[in-house]
Amino acid sequence: MIAFSQDPSLLEIWQIADLVLGDWKEIPKTAETDLVGMALMKNIEDSVGPIEGSKIVANFLSNATGWKGSLAKRVKADLRRRLDDHYMDRLEKCR
Repeated sequence: MIAFSQDPSLLEIWQIADLVLGDWKEIPKTAETDLVGMALMKNIEDSVGPIEGSKIVANFLSNATGWKGSLAKRVKADLRRRLDDHYMDRLEKCR
């Protein structure tokens, strides 16, 4: 298991999923499904079957509103930053 003190920005997506699973005690089924997908991802550009990794991470953030605490705050902020960076990179490629 990944240490809770680990900086989430240094972790791969599967490691973040591991952090969440170790910290969040009562995970709703919707977020659990997202975490299963994230556990199969190295980075946000990965896909799980036909589903883009960015979509899985966005769904997780939407379904993780019940996850609270300092770790939750840090992880969610990092995942939002990764999503923002991902979509900005995609926009740049379209120009």
